[in-house]
Amino acid sequence: MAARLAAACAARLVDTAVQVEGGTGWYTMDSGRPLTGFSHGAAGIGWALLRYAARTGDAAARAAGRAALAYERSLFRPDLDNWPDLRQLPDRPWARRSEPVEVPHMHAWCHGAPGTGLARAALPAGERDADTAADLTRALRSTAVFGHFGNHSICHGDLGNLELFTVAARAGAPDAAGHRDTLAAAVLGHLDRVGPRCGTPSSVPTPGLMTGLSGIGHGLLRLAAPDRIAPVLLLAVRP
Repeated sequence: MAARLAAACAARLVDTAVQVEGGTGWYTMDSGRPLTGFSHGAAGIGWALLRYAARTGDAAARAAGRAALAYERSLFRPDLDNWPDLRQLPDRPWARRSEPVEVPHMHAWCHGAPGTGLARAALPAGERDADTAADLTRALRSTAVFGHFGNHSICHGDLGNLELFTVAARAGAPDAAGHRDTLAAAVLGHLDRVGPRCGTPSSVPTPGLMTGLSGIGHGLLRLAAPDRIAPVLLLAVRP
Protein backbone atom coordinates (compact mmCIF):
# COMPACT_ATOMS: atom_id res chain seq x y z
CA MET A 1 0.00 0.00 0.00
CA ALA A 2 2.72 2.50 0.96
CA ALA A 3 4.65 1.78 -2.24
CA ARG A 4 1.54 2.30 -4.37
CA LEU A 5 0.75 5.58 -2.66
CA ALA A 6 4.32 6.80 -3.10
CA ALA A 7 4.21 5.86 -6.79
CA ALA A 8 0.92 7.72 -7.25
CA CYS A 9 2.30 10.83 -5.54
CA ALA A 10 5.48 10.77 -7.62
CA ALA A 11 3.52 10.33 -10.83
CA ARG A 12 1.25 13.22 -9.88
CA LEU A 13 4.24 15.48 -9.25
CA VAL A 14 5.88 14.51 -12.53
CA ASP A 15 2.63 15.13 -14.41
CA THR A 16 2.01 18.54 -12.85
CA ALA A 17 5.58 19.84 -13.16
CA VAL A 18 5.88 23.09 -15.10
CA GLN A 19 8.86 23.86 -17.29
CA VAL A 20 10.19 27.30 -16.38
CA GLU A 21 13.35 29.27 -16.95
CA GLY A 22 16.12 27.44 -15.14
CA GLY A 23 14.36 24.10 -14.69
CA THR A 24 11.09 22.76 -13.30
CA GLY A 25 8.64 23.97 -10.67
CA TRP A 26 5.11 23.54 -9.36
CA TYR A 27 2.29 25.95 -8.70
CA THR A 28 1.45 25.74 -5.00
CA MET A 29 -0.43 27.93 -2.51
CA ASP A 30 -2.15 29.80 -5.39
CA SER A 31 1.20 31.51 -5.76
CA GLY A 32 1.02 32.30 -9.46
CA ARG A 33 4.57 31.06 -9.88
CA PRO A 34 6.64 28.05 -8.80
CA LEU A 35 8.01 28.74 -5.33
CA THR A 36 11.39 28.12 -3.76
CA GLY A 37 11.85 26.58 -0.33
CA PHE A 38 11.16 23.34 1.47
CA SER A 39 7.56 23.47 2.65
CA HIS A 40 5.80 24.65 -0.53
CA GLY A 41 8.52 24.87 -3.14
CA ALA A 42 11.24 23.37 -5.26
CA ALA A 43 13.57 22.34 -2.44
CA GLY A 44 11.12 20.04 -0.69
CA ILE A 45 9.49 18.68 -3.84
CA GLY A 46 12.83 18.06 -5.55
CA TRP A 47 14.20 16.35 -2.45
CA ALA A 48 11.14 14.10 -2.16
CA LEU A 49 11.31 13.07 -5.82
CA LEU A 50 15.01 12.30 -5.60
CA ARG A 51 14.48 10.23 -2.46
CA TYR A 52 11.77 8.31 -4.25
CA ALA A 53 13.90 7.84 -7.37
CA ALA A 54 16.83 6.54 -5.31
CA ARG A 55 14.53 3.92 -3.79
CA THR A 56 12.77 2.87 -6.99
CA GLY A 57 14.98 3.81 -9.94
CA ASP A 58 12.18 5.96 -11.41
CA ALA A 59 13.94 7.96 -14.14
CA ALA A 60 11.12 10.48 -14.61
CA ALA A 61 11.03 11.28 -10.91
CA ARG A 62 14.80 11.72 -10.85
CA ALA A 63 14.75 14.05 -13.85
CA ALA A 64 11.99 16.17 -12.32
CA GLY A 65 13.78 16.30 -8.98
CA ARG A 66 17.07 17.39 -10.54
CA ALA A 67 15.29 20.02 -12.63
CA ALA A 68 13.57 21.37 -9.50
CA LEU A 69 16.89 21.90 -7.75
CA ALA A 70 18.29 23.54 -10.88
CA TYR A 71 15.34 25.95 -11.01
CA GLU A 72 15.81 26.91 -7.39
CA ARG A 73 19.56 27.31 -7.89
CA SER A 74 18.94 29.75 -10.74
CA LEU A 75 17.06 32.07 -8.35
CA PHE A 76 19.78 32.41 -5.71
CA ARG A 77 20.41 36.08 -4.92
CA PRO A 78 24.03 36.90 -4.02
CA ASP A 79 22.98 40.33 -2.76
CA LEU A 80 20.69 38.64 -0.24
CA ASP A 81 22.89 35.57 0.26
CA ASN A 82 19.56 33.76 0.10
CA TRP A 83 16.76 32.53 -2.13
CA PRO A 84 13.74 34.82 -2.66
CA ASP A 85 10.32 34.25 -1.16
CA LEU A 86 8.22 34.33 -4.32
CA ARG A 87 4.87 34.22 -2.53
CA GLN A 88 4.80 38.01 -2.35
CA LEU A 89 5.91 39.00 -5.86
CA PRO A 90 3.71 39.28 -8.98
CA ASP A 91 6.49 38.43 -11.42
CA ARG A 92 10.21 37.80 -11.50
CA PRO A 93 11.93 40.20 -13.93
CA TRP A 94 14.28 41.09 -11.06
CA ALA A 95 15.65 37.56 -10.74
CA ARG A 96 18.77 38.13 -12.79
CA ARG A 97 19.34 41.82 -12.12
CA SER A 98 22.79 42.75 -10.89
CA GLU A 99 21.78 45.85 -8.90
CA PRO A 100 20.29 45.48 -5.39
CA VAL A 101 16.51 45.11 -5.41
CA GLU A 102 14.18 44.91 -2.43
CA VAL A 103 13.08 41.30 -2.61
CA PRO A 104 11.12 39.47 0.11
CA HIS A 105 13.07 36.64 1.69
CA MET A 106 13.31 34.82 4.99
CA HIS A 107 15.56 32.34 6.76
CA ALA A 108 13.44 29.39 7.84
CA TRP A 109 12.78 25.72 7.24
CA CYS A 110 9.64 26.63 5.30
CA HIS A 111 11.14 29.32 3.06
CA GLY A 112 14.73 30.37 2.52
CA ALA A 113 18.24 29.12 3.11
CA PRO A 114 17.68 26.74 6.08
CA GLY A 115 15.14 24.54 4.28
CA THR A 116 16.94 24.81 0.96
CA GLY A 117 20.15 23.67 2.61
CA LEU A 118 18.39 20.90 4.50
CA ALA A 119 17.08 19.48 1.23
CA ARG A 120 20.64 19.33 -0.11
CA ALA A 121 22.15 17.90 3.07
CA ALA A 122 19.54 15.12 3.13
CA LEU A 123 19.85 14.10 -0.52
CA PRO A 124 20.70 10.48 -1.33
CA ALA A 125 24.46 10.12 -1.68
CA GLY A 126 24.19 9.44 -5.41
CA GLU A 127 22.45 12.78 -6.01
CA ARG A 128 25.07 14.95 -4.32
CA ASP A 129 27.41 16.78 -6.65
CA ALA A 130 29.37 20.03 -6.91
CA ASP A 131 26.20 22.05 -7.50
CA THR A 132 24.32 20.69 -4.49
CA ALA A 133 27.45 21.09 -2.36
CA ALA A 134 27.66 24.75 -3.39
CA ASP A 135 23.97 25.21 -2.54
CA LEU A 136 24.58 23.69 0.89
CA THR A 137 27.61 25.88 1.54
CA ARG A 138 25.58 28.99 0.70
CA ALA A 139 22.71 27.89 2.91
CA LEU A 140 24.93 27.10 5.90
CA ARG A 141 26.74 30.42 5.62
CA SER A 142 23.55 32.43 5.27
CA THR A 143 21.71 30.64 8.08
CA ALA A 144 24.65 30.98 10.46
CA VAL A 145 24.59 34.76 10.00
CA PHE A 146 20.92 35.60 9.51
CA GLY A 147 18.87 32.63 10.74
CA HIS A 148 17.86 33.91 14.18
CA PHE A 149 14.16 34.53 14.73
CA GLY A 150 13.69 34.93 18.46
CA ASN A 151 11.04 32.22 18.46
CA HIS A 152 11.84 28.55 18.95
CA SER A 153 9.46 26.86 16.51
CA ILE A 154 10.56 24.29 13.97
CA CYS A 155 8.67 25.80 11.02
CA HIS A 156 10.10 29.31 11.05
CA GLY A 157 12.12 29.53 14.22
CA ASP A 158 15.50 28.84 15.70
CA LEU A 159 15.09 25.12 16.42
CA GLY A 160 13.95 24.48 12.86
CA ASN A 161 16.99 26.31 11.55
CA LEU A 162 19.29 24.28 13.79
CA GLU A 163 18.07 21.14 12.02
CA LEU A 164 20.05 22.22 8.97
CA PHE A 165 23.31 22.12 10.92
CA THR A 166 22.49 18.80 12.60
CA VAL A 167 21.77 17.05 9.29
CA ALA A 168 24.63 18.77 7.45
CA ALA A 169 27.09 17.73 10.15
CA ARG A 170 25.97 14.14 9.79
CA ALA A 171 26.46 14.45 6.01
CA GLY A 172 30.03 15.61 6.58
CA ALA A 173 29.70 19.32 5.84
CA PRO A 174 32.76 21.19 7.17
CA ASP A 175 32.13 23.40 10.22
CA ALA A 176 28.44 22.43 10.44
CA ALA A 177 28.85 20.78 13.84
CA GLY A 178 30.70 23.78 15.24
CA HIS A 179 28.05 26.21 14.02
CA ARG A 180 25.33 23.95 15.43
CA ASP A 181 26.92 23.91 18.88
CA THR A 182 27.44 27.68 18.93
CA LEU A 183 23.92 28.46 17.75
CA ALA A 184 22.39 25.82 20.02
CA ALA A 185 24.04 27.41 23.05
CA ALA A 186 22.56 30.78 22.08
CA VAL A 187 19.09 29.30 21.53
CA LEU A 188 19.15 27.38 24.81
CA GLY A 189 20.29 30.48 26.67
CA HIS A 190 17.45 32.50 25.14
CA LEU A 191 14.94 29.79 25.96
CA ASP A 192 16.19 29.67 29.54
CA ARG A 193 15.76 33.44 29.89
CA VAL A 194 12.35 33.92 28.27
CA GLY A 195 10.82 30.45 28.16
CA PRO A 196 9.56 28.68 25.02
CA ARG A 197 8.35 31.12 22.37
CA CYS A 198 6.00 29.73 19.74
CA GLY A 199 6.08 30.77 16.10
CA THR A 200 2.62 32.31 16.33
CA PRO A 201 1.54 35.97 16.21
CA SER A 202 2.81 37.59 19.42
CA SER A 203 4.28 34.17 20.34
CA VAL A 204 0.92 33.09 21.76
CA PRO A 205 1.43 29.58 23.24
CA THR A 206 -0.06 26.77 21.17
CA PRO A 207 0.34 23.00 21.49
CA GLY A 208 0.91 22.39 17.77
CA LEU A 209 3.85 20.79 16.01
CA MET A 210 5.09 23.21 13.36
CA THR A 211 4.68 26.47 15.25
CA GLY A 212 3.95 25.27 18.77
CA LEU A 213 5.17 23.65 21.94
CA SER A 214 5.26 20.06 20.71
CA GLY A 215 7.57 21.11 17.89
CA ILE A 216 9.79 22.99 20.33
CA GLY A 217 9.98 19.85 22.44
CA HIS A 218 10.88 17.81 19.39
CA GLY A 219 13.59 20.29 18.40
CA LEU A 220 15.13 20.11 21.86
CA LEU A 221 15.10 16.31 21.78
CA ARG A 222 16.82 16.40 18.38
CA LEU A 223 19.56 18.58 19.87
CA ALA A 224 19.96 16.27 22.84
CA ALA A 225 19.86 12.94 21.00
CA PRO A 226 20.10 13.29 17.20
CA ASP A 227 21.10 9.64 16.87
CA ARG A 228 17.92 8.48 18.63
CA ILE A 229 15.26 11.02 17.60
CA ALA A 230 14.14 11.09 13.96
CA PRO A 231 13.90 14.52 12.26
CA VAL A 232 10.23 15.30 11.73
CA LEU A 233 11.17 18.10 9.31
CA LEU A 234 12.38 15.38 6.94
CA LEU A 235 9.32 13.19 7.59
CA ALA A 236 11.73 10.58 8.92
CA VAL A 237 10.82 7.57 11.05
CA ARG A 238 14.45 6.73 11.80
CA PRO A 239 17.33 9.05 12.83
